[in-house]
Amino acid sequence: MKKLSKKQSQWAWFVGLYLAGFLVVFTFAQLIRLAMGL
Repeated sequence: MKKLSKKQSQWAWFVGLYLAGFLVVFTFAQLIRLAMGL
């Protein structure tokens, strides 16, 4: 695996955090929908 430049690693962190946040929000939305459906 080649070394990422500083700028690339910052982008990788940003994208990773963005996707993680999106998944958390999406999961909570699904749980809330299920709770409302009960």
